[in-house]
Amino acid sequence: MSAPSVIDALDPVPNQPRALRVRAGGRLRGVVPARVVTELKLEVGRPCPDELIAMIERAVLVEATRRRAAEWIDRRALSRAEVETRLVKRELAADVIAAALDQLTDAGLLDDAALARQLVDTVRHREPVAPPMLESRLRRRGVDEGTIDEVIAAASGSIDALADAEQIADRRARSLAGLAAPVAARRLASALARRGFDQETVEEVLRRRGLLSD
Repeated sequence: MSAPSVIDALDPVPNQPRALRVRAGGRLRGVVPARVVTELKLEVGRPCPDELIAMIERAVLVEATRRRAAEWIDRRALSRAEVETRLVKRELAADVIAAALDQLTDAGLLDDAALARQLVDTVRHREPVAPPMLESRLRRRGVDEGTIDEVIAAASGSIDALADAEQIADRRARSLAGLAAPVAARRLASALARRGFDQETVEEVLRRRGLLSD
C-alpha cells in the first residue's frame, strides 16, 4: 500500500506576496491565495486525501482565472458580463467562473455601476445624446437593467434633452445651410433620432429653426 499523500511544501511566490505555491502528493499543484491556505488549513506534512487535493486544484484554477480576468480589466474597463463572456469561451466550469467573478467584484475590480457612470460621462462629453441612447450603449456593454436605471436616473438631473438636441443642431447648421427646407429637416431629424431624442424634442428643434410649420 502506498503512503498517503501529504502537503509537501507551501512556498512563497516571487512578486505575489499574498500567494503561495502548493506542492502536494509529490506534485506541484499550483498557486493559491494565502487566504485559501488558511481556509483549507493547509500546512506542510498534513495528510492530503483526494478530496483535499480536488479542493486545492479548484482553488488554483479559480486563482488563475481571476488573475487572467484582472489582466483584461487592467487593460480596459469591462463589465461583469463582458468578463464572463470571455471566460465562458475558454470552456471553464461555471462554478470556477462565478467564484473568480465574485472575487473580482469583492475587490472592487468589477463594478458595473462605476463603469456605467464612466461610460455615460464619456459619451456625453463627446456629444450630447438622449437617455434612451445611453441606455442602449450600456446594454451593449452587458450592464444589467437595474444598474442602468439607477445610473440614468442619477444622470437625468443634469440632462436637458432639448438643450442637448439644440447643441447638435447648432453643430450641423453649416452642413445643412443651403439645403431645401424639407431636406434639411429630414437630415436633422434623422441625426437627432439616431442619438435617441424623442419625436417631441425633434419636432421642437425643427420648429425653432423654421423647418417645421405649426
